[in-house]
Amino acid sequence: MKKTIIANWKLHPTSAYNAIGLAKSIDQEGVIICPPSPFLESVKGAISKAKLGGQDCFWESEGAYTGEVSPKTLASLGAEFVIIGHSSRRKLGETDGIVNRKIIAAINNNLIPIVCIGESKADYDAGRREETITKQITAGFKAVPTTMQKRTITLFVAYEPMWAISTEAGAKPETPEEALAMIEYMKTVLEGMSLEKNTKMIYGGSVTEENAESLLHHKGIEGALIGSASLKPDIFNNIVEIAKKYE
Repeated sequence: MKKTIIANWKLHPTSAYNAIGLAKSIDQEGVIICPPSPFLESVKGAISKAKLGGQDCFWESEGAYTGEVSPKTLASLGAEFVIIGHSSRRKLGETDGIVNRKIIAAINNNLIPIVCIGESKADYDAGRREETITKQITAGFKAVPTTMQKRTITLFVAYEPMWAISTEAGAKPETPEEALAMIEYMKTVLEGMSLEKNTKMIYGGSVTEENAESLLHHKGIEGALIGSASLKPDIFNNIVEIAKKYE
């Protein structure tokens, strides 16, 4: 099974020129590039091997929603994927209910959701990891269809423990064994919702050039969601090469 490596550029870069250059430098098979929304069309025109994704979408396709990004618009610009429920969004107040509406809207517009699930440091310290994960999955994936118009719905689920993300204060690396154990637990929750067969499980807790191999060699970890390292072509491409070893 091929591993998928997703580049989440967040609020970088700040010009279309730099976005095009960065996209060309990491344009590989098995890669999904998620640039800031204003650069989606520019990046689409710059790549030939990688796929395109959005960093977020709204739960309505059109209407009086100033500043939001329509899933319909993402699809029209060539995006095939969209990140939903990233920890950055959850920290700004995004709830499991909002995540649920966005997942359904993405699917309705033929986008493949990349759904981020993960506990906060407070939950981790209090021993509420499984409880938090279960709640996020059961509420976030409520009534999400497994098929639509005779096609199977594909989902990506990224385990993204907030306490392990490098940009978080007091962050500490998660061991590969911890990550794999939680991903296996997430699979059991998804299985209870009949969603496990069409879901690809990836990891997003600060994947680096140093820890990529120890994570990606596990069959149960089917890819990675890369943040800051995706802005450094040499490092990102090295991670992609590591992933290819375990296809």
